[in-house]
Formats: sequence, structure tokens, C-alpha cells
Amino acid sequence: MVENLSRLIGDPKLVCDTSISQADNQQFCEKTGNNQAIHLDEKAAQEKNFETFVINGLLISSLVKTGASQWLQTLVGEDFSIAEVSNKEEQQTQALYPEQRFTAFSRIKGVEQQDDQTLVTMEHTAWLEGEEVFLTVGEQVFSLKNNSKSE
Repeated sequence: MVENLSRLIGDPKLVCDTSISQADNQQFCEKTGNNQAIHLDEKAAQEKNFETFVINGLLISSLVKTGASQWLQTLVGEDFSIAEVSNKEEQQTQALYPEQRFTAFSRIKGVEQQDDQTLVTMEHTAWLEGEEVFLTVGEQVFSLKNNSKSE
């Protein structure tokens, strides 16, 4: 598996192409307890010099990382479980507004066998319409473990 995944190092893969509604943003904020006014109160967001409500960055990041882990799952198959080990160097440079479309690509940066698991290091970049980068995750590490009972 390490060899197969290593062949993909550096190749970008589209993992997310979507927009987020204000209803989804509000539901996410309520469920996570992140009730910052810029996410839930349009007037408060505008008072902070935003156009309108601001989509919660954790929601954006979650969609991108979920897309990446789903892609990884398709590469390794159902016999493997995937867990996030670490996440570093995440930066959002500007706001995302409701219904504003964005796309995200992921790249495998490295693959390493370590005891009974394979570690896959990835990076993610998201663009707003018009090809302006607004979110980067410089390093996310996933652990892959074979769940099959056969040796």
C-alpha cells in the first residue's frame, strides 16, 4: 500500500466543490456551541466590516478534511480504518459568505509505514470563485490500519 500511495505524492485531487447555506452555518454553530455573533447575526457581522454572515471556519475545514479522508478511503479500500493523527498549519485568510462557492484540492505529501499503521501526510488548499486561495491546511496526518482478520 505504501508504494501505491507514494505514487500519488504531489498529485492534486478535487475533494470539495460546494457552497454552504446560512441555515447549515447556523445549525453547525448551534451544535458546536460556537455562537460568535459574526456567524449568527448579520448586523453584528456588518459592524465588523463583513458583507453579511460569516461561515464558520471550522465548518469549512471539516468539509475539506472529510472530502480528503473519503478520497483516501477510496484509495485504500474498506478493509482499512482511517483516523486523523494531527493537523497543523491551518490558515484561513478571508471570510466565506453564505452560498459563496468554493473548491478544495488535497495532495499527498508523504507516506510512511510505522509498525502496524501507515501514516499519510496531506495538504489541502481551498479557493473561492475567481481562483483566490482562502484556506490552507499545510499538514494533516492520517493513520491507516488494516482491519481484515487475515494475516
